[in-house]
Amino acid sequence: MVTYWRALGLEAVFSSDCRSSYPLHTHARSCVLGLVMRGSVRTVICGTSCVFGAGEQFFVPVDAPHSLESADGFPYSLLSVCLPCGKTADSGPGGRMLRLKELILESPGRQLSVQEMARLAGASPYHFMRTFKAECGLSPHQFQMQCRIRMAQRLLEAGMDAACAAGFFDQSHFSRCFRRAVALTPGEYRQSVRRIQQSAGKNFANRQSPPLPARTS
Repeated sequence: MVTYWRALGLEAVFSSDCRSSYPLHTHARSCVLGLVMRGSVRTVICGTSCVFGAGEQFFVPVDAPHSLESADGFPYSLLSVCLPCGKTADSGPGGRMLRLKELILESPGRQLSVQEMARLAGASPYHFMRTFKAECGLSPHQFQMQCRIRMAQRLLEAGMDAACAAGFFDQSHFSRCFRRAVALTPGEYRQSVRRIQQSAGKNFANRQSPPLPARTS
């Protein structure tokens, strides 16, 4: 079971007794702290593979490409917390690559071709794709897709339809991409968020309710 929780600028993911694998991705504005609670996981961070067992922690820097899977095929339990780290520096001339990354982050649903992105970055398409992957750890298409998935998560949390608004052409394509990245279908993700919201609402209501006066005979 995978549960997502987001509040106060933090995002937490609790994977309980699951075998889910997470393909290569990055976090452009946050770093990740992971705690293995049961079983073992294998991470590949910036090309380096490591295995972490129960009670061990790992850290993923901002913008570092990484993937995660069960180390032995057996279920694991893992708590991951994303901590805001701000924007990363850009080594491209004039900061064009950084501005392009910010454009994709802010408007992930916008359809941008490689040619258009290369023009915005001030480079040829070939040089742009090589430079983008070297700096971001992902191809331009992979980076766009992960930004669209994260936009879709926010839309689903708000109870809105996400596929078209996040830039996907149809519901089936969106569902496949979403499940591969998040380890839940869009419907399962919405239910997970709803459970957390309802639980938080009940806890808040219980704290706000004054104690009942004692009955006297």
